Amino acid sequence: MSNSIPKLRAYLCPPGNQIHERRLVFRNYCRRNDDVAKEYSFLKRRLADQRLAGTVPI
Repeated sequence: MSNSIPKLRAYLCPPGNQIHERRLVFRNYCRRNDDVAKEYSFLKRRLADQRLAGTVPI
């Protein structure tokens, strides 16, 4: 597995898909609020580290 960060993500969703719309609302909120984006980034990294260490169930 590569450690590269994807430069593009593609989602195949039907128009008006609520899950995708919520994802975009959250993305836009994080873009407008640096402190929230940083906190979310730290959370994701901590959970990923715990998952790799086998201390968090799937």
